Amino acid sequence: MPPYSLVPTEAVCPACTQADGRVLYSVTSEQAAQHYVLREVHPQRNADLVRVIERLWGGQTCRVVQCAACEFCFSDPYVAGDAEFYTLAYERTGYPAWKWEFEQTRTALGRLRPTLGPAPALLEVGAGN
Repeated sequence: MPPYSLVPTEAVCPACTQADGRVLYSVTSEQAAQHYVLREVHPQRNADLVRVIERLWGGQTCRVVQCAACEFCFSDPYVAGDAEFYTLAYERTGYPAWKWEFEQTRTALGRLRPTLGPAPALLEVGAGN
């Protein structure tokens, strides 16, 4: 990947709400879809995913921006995938019992445990079925 472009831009940071940022790089909907579903292997599913990504983005490109104030990096547009995106992007026959992010969350919560008190209630919200 070439060095970051660092072109100044206006994009509202979802972490601190400041609007000054620097564009790190841009991707097209076709590049994004190819990351998840190889067009050489599943041409129709890839094409469907391109269409869904463009609907979610409201266009054909997405930028990765770094906030000039807090240095948080985020996508612009800052949108999540929906059920159709996840169905196309990930072939699954069931929900996995373990994923790397589960372990990351468990570790982070373990570090917080002394400040949370006894047996805190937790709610996991995600896009799974």
